[in-house]
Amino acid sequence: MITYSKTSWGLHLLLRIYGSAFPRSLIFSVISSSITVALYFTKQSELYADWRDPYPYHIFAFIVGFIVVFRQANLTQSPFCQSINSLAQTQHKALSNVRIN
Repeated sequence: MITYSKTSWGLHLLLRIYGSAFPRSLIFSVISSSITVALYFTKQSELYADWRDPYPYHIFAFIVGFIVVFRQANLTQSPFCQSINSLAQTQHKALSNVRIN
């Protein structure tokens, strides 16, 4: 059994590097943030002019909403089908017991 000390409120588990995705993703986050900062300071006026139109945001929001809804529907479909199959098996067993007796 694993025992945890309650003196540090679990902060040593939160700040643990071993087995974490943080060191592997740190390189990519530093690269993307440096590109963002460089674009912000070099092409500040051009970036704002291109993103004033809300149409790209509408398309992106529609696509993300579509993906989220159908992912949730896919996750809930298999438990629903499993419960329907279990209900049909239970009904079949109950009816077979009634017919025999």
